[in-house]
Amino acid sequence: MRSVRIQVELAQQALAKRLNDAGCNLQRLGDTWFTASGDEEQLLSVLHAFILSDWQYEYIQQRLSLTHPELTEEQREYIGLLTLHRVRGPRDLTDPKRTAASHPFVHPYQQFADQLRASLEELLAGEMLYVEGLVRFRGRRYLQGLQIAMEEMVEQVLADQEYEEFVALLRYVLDVQQPSRQRLHVFCADERVWICDDGGELVRDQEVSLAAAQACPGENVNGEDLAMSILITRSPEQIVIHDLSTRAPWPSFAETVERVFLERSLRCGDCPTCRRLRENGEIAPM
Repeated sequence: MRSVRIQVELAQQALAKRLNDAGCNLQRLGDTWFTASGDEEQLLSVLHAFILSDWQYEYIQQRLSLTHPELTEEQREYIGLLTLHRVRGPRDLTDPKRTAASHPFVHPYQQFADQLRASLEELLAGEMLYVEGLVRFRGRRYLQGLQIAMEEMVEQVLADQEYEEFVALLRYVLDVQQPSRQRLHVFCADERVWICDDGGELVRDQEVSLAAAQACPGENVNGEDLAMSILITRSPEQIVIHDLSTRAPWPSFAETVERVFLERSLRCGDCPTCRRLRENGEIAPM
């Protein structure tokens, strides 16, 4: 049996539950102090798992509250889970080199996990453990990486939220339009977007183009914005999406059309026109 005094400020209830569930004898000594007794390997495993999950999650929540007070509690919880997943990386990749190259936080996470276990073995032998001090001293570089991952997830979640609001606005504008009986074809390539009718004629709308130019005087009108404006103004009964893009950033124009027009949109399924454009390397009309 090993007995150790533990001081921890974050996720105390989670640690107490883990120790109790593992069959360790637990005694609270104060607001942040515990005494835990049990098999040494058992204590080591519990503390290791606690720091890499519950403690980290609470640490992220604390940092988010300080650095991003504008976030809701629900957003903080979601970002916390995303951050933990980000730093751990996918668990189904068996090639360590591929994993480390594709997911830059995986190697630092595993390195920290290994260092943490060695440090816990050392500190348990001394029968005294201060969790926050251990992580901030031995895992200083890892915590810096954790904060970088957290900020990436904040940026991603806020961008997702902004995109959802943008799609909702477009849907609202579309809903107040009277649907037409047209069927239009939207071609999406890496560099541009164009719209054709069933006869293959290029669809242009001078009024929409003029309004867009007046809204952005002295600026080049974004092709995707112009195409979306034409689609919503015409409110076609059906849109056939021809997605020829190979490196479109998220969200792609094809995905946005699907999100806005829902059941009115469908993919062409690699039609003869798309195959011909790919094979010939033809450039879309301006």
